[in-house]
Amino acid sequence: VTPMRRLPRTSGLPNSLSCVSGSMSALSTEWKRISRDSPSSRIAQDADGPGFPASISFVTAVLASNAKAEVRVPTWASEKTLLAAPGIEIITTAPRESYDFLSGSSLAAAHVSGVVALLLEHRPQLTQSELWILLTETARPVSIPVGTKTVLIVVVDVCAALAKLLGQSDCF
Repeated sequence: VTPMRRLPRTSGLPNSLSCVSGSMSALSTEWKRISRDSPSSRIAQDADGPGFPASISFVTAVLASNAKAEVRVPTWASEKTLLAAPGIEIITTAPRESYDFLSGSSLAAAHVSGVVALLLEHRPQLTQSELWILLTETARPVSIPVGTKTVLIVVVDVCAALAKLLGQSDCF
């Protein structure tokens, strides 16, 4: 048995996001268009909005949250509902048959992808918009004041989403 080692904790929460949804060919086409039309303005996340691919309408952006459902609000956040999932201090495999704790929105996006796969296993006919509604209606809301507005971030709750999909009071 290889002992687990722990990475040093980083201060604060990551202010990045990753995405789930959309076909690779559609993302590739959009990437080429953005690169050609505006080589640097929308590729990286900035104050005006999320970067590629989160800025594409058919992509679901995911923010990373910690175990307490705390999320750093991006500077571009609006009154639009933002989706978050566990993505801070997540145990994962590492080189040399070991484990490590990593953080980031890519881990949160993987969590949401897994939740979506589970839901689609039970109801393969669900559309992207039906999945969004199911995920956001069953998620735990976190309202965060940012300047003069309040941003609603919802943290995905796989148990509640599965229970609602199956018409059960809980998922156990």
